Amino acid sequence: MQALMLERPPKVTPCDNSQLSSFQEDIFITLVESQEWYPEIFNWYCQKFVPGLVDSSRFILKYHVGNNVAGIALLKKDAQEKKICTLRVKSQYRNNGVGKALFGRCLEILDTEKPMITVSAERLCYFSNIFKYYDLKLEQVVQNYYRNNSSEYVFNGFLEWKTV
Repeated sequence: MQALMLERPPKVTPCDNSQLSSFQEDIFITLVESQEWYPEIFNWYCQKFVPGLVDSSRFILKYHVGNNVAGIALLKKDAQEKKICTLRVKSQYRNNGVGKALFGRCLEILDTEKPMITVSAERLCYFSNIFKYYDLKLEQVVQNYYRNNSSEYVFNGFLEWKTV
């Protein structure tokens, strides 16, 4: 296996609204991949995230390796919350520092060292090294929040219980 050469400093850039159409395929792939753990992710993206792009409370970051998008992050930053909503690195770019660099840029955009982030039990192992590196604090474990028979681990914040 050939080592992946990453740019130094990494090319992690915010995606503004004018770039959104060319970036939709990468966002769509990320949402499809995340749907297993977050069944309502498309509704959330359309109803919550996209309107937040308009009022500047939501941000999209993309990590490039050459001309390829290697990872993306969807962020929320408003008066009540600084949260990494989604952070995804494409499989061929994992274990090469892409996630750590992307996470670091998220901290800069959110202007905090301790953003809120939630992770499903099944995905926790993929984030454990980043969470240790950035010293994130597990605050809560919520059962059946995004889907039945699942646990959501909440770092640096708390989820309010949803009412139907």
